[in-house]
Amino acid sequence: MAARLPYLSREELPEQDRELFDRISRERGGAPVGNIFRTLANAPNLFRRFNALGGELRNGTQLDPKLRELALMTVGRLTEAEYEFVHHWNISLQVGVRREQLEQLADFESLSLFNEQERAVMRYAAEATREVNPRRIRTDAGEPTRAPAFGFGLDACAGAGAWENVS
Repeated sequence: MAARLPYLSREELPEQDRELFDRISRERGGAPVGNIFRTLANAPNLFRRFNALGGELRNGTQLDPKLRELALMTVGRLTEAEYEFVHHWNISLQVGVRREQLEQLADFESLSLFNEQERAVMRYAAEATREVNPRRIRTDAGEPTRAPAFGFGLDACAGAGAWENVS
């Protein structure tokens, strides 16, 4: 699928907005600025807010990075978001998700590769992706919930999953 908006380069931005690319590159260890950010550069003020929200969901929550990435990869797989899936593959490996787990995401419910905590997070991410109404998302106990009360930051899972669904 071709981009509907141009992928801007740093040089195409007004000088006062070039720091956006500099910051993204710096935060990613000098890596090139990804296409999602190059597209967002078409609206610099939105880019700033998008990046701040994404950074907080990714780095400022209680959710363990490994669980966060399992949630994001679950959402990426379900929504067939190849860009996000590919982008988060290496991040997942870096935070401790095993390659075998990534290769078997579709079967997380039935494989011993995943522990109960991982399954709970992935189940919640899957259900939050399939079910837009948060009142109908179920906890592991099968009860509808508005604000999950799991002790490992599932509220952050909801935020991270929602983030992946819009990005």
